[in-house]
Amino acid sequence: MTSDKAVKPVDDRMLKPIQLNVKNDKEYILLQQSESFKVKGKEFSFLIPNNISLFLSISSKGYLNAKNIYKKIISAKLPKSKISFIKKELKELYNYFEEIQIGLLFMYYALEIFSNLAIPKNHKIKRLNEKNEKETWNKEKIIKMLSLSEIIGDILPEILKTESPKEKKFWQNFIKLENIRNAIINQKIINNTAIDTGFLKKFLDENIFHIINSGKDVLGFYCQENKSHPFFPLGFNNPDIPVIEVNDFEDYFELAKK
Repeated sequence: MTSDKAVKPVDDRMLKPIQLNVKNDKEYILLQQSESFKVKGKEFSFLIPNNISLFLSISSKGYLNAKNIYKKIISAKLPKSKISFIKKELKELYNYFEEIQIGLLFMYYALEIFSNLAIPKNHKIKRLNEKNEKETWNKEKIIKMLSLSEIIGDILPEILKTESPKEKKFWQNFIKLENIRNAIINQKIINNTAIDTGFLKKFLDENIFHIINSGKDVLGFYCQENKSHPFFPLGFNNPDIPVIEVNDFEDYFELAKK
């Protein structure tokens, strides 16, 4: 059973803790996973962060930096029919391209980590191969063979017992995010004489910020539907840490075994 009483996390980037209400002892106990490493004779210890949250934080910093540069050097020029960037403005434009790609790529990486953690270790699906024969795919093959949008749109709803996000308003922007990411990572050569820079055009349209934000919409959709998942990030309208009620402290470990 969970109680309404909850505590605030120290940092939204931390791995989701567990708060126990030990009724027989009339006390609350906060359990948080920690890590300890020895490096060159020195021991380092800390509370484990959620890597999804770390990547989201990097993405947010790039996003905000890019938005500030966009307002400064692009928005102001939009009334003109021809816009060029020279000298200092060219440097600022390159800074913008750096920051917007940090925002976009790290958002995509956060979604990849999220999807990988959401698929149980022993999860399997059936698929037809090229010979129209049924194959059994384990988690590793699912991740290898399916695109991120296929995993998020088709596989995760089955696992997490939710509706598919494919009908949500943010879905088409998420598909654009995936397509732009693929164009960046798999940049092509044209006629052996030039490289394909078409994705840079997307960065000059202010809609790029909505495209990046669609990643948060995807995460928010699943985090709201699965608030108790231990590996999902904090900070999606669920800042409080839920409380599990047990009679004795040892009872929690019996629950954990189940």
